[in-house]
Amino acid sequence: MLPAAWVVWITAGVFLFFGIKLLVTNEETSKTESTPSKHRVAITTFFMVTAAEWGDASQIGTAALVAHLHAPVQVVIGATLGLWAGSALAVGVGRVIGTRIPPTGCGAQPESCFARSPSSLC
Repeated sequence: MLPAAWVVWITAGVFLFFGIKLLVTNEETSKTESTPSKHRVAITTFFMVTAAEWGDASQIGTAALVAHLHAPVQVVIGATLGLWAGSALAVGVGRVIGTRIPPTGCGAQPESCFARSPSSLC
């Protein structure tokens, strides 16, 4: 396991990176108004979710389940289905909210999620 201080600093770095990326991406899309390709959206989403889940309680819990139950295939299946269910819920909520909030009003809210102190995440 990584020392707690490392986890805090890595988490802070990831939050800072994605916070800045959201700020920069929001400015670029408002200037160009172009829609990214489906391939690019899928790749960006994959890396964002992977980075967000790295060191998360669900990942640590999954590792603990594999160590305790000695059933890696079943744990991978269960963890994957759980992540898919959570992601499907987030997509559904995002689609509903996206129809009710103008695109210009969505700019500052995501960045505020990444502006929290990393110590509040532990």
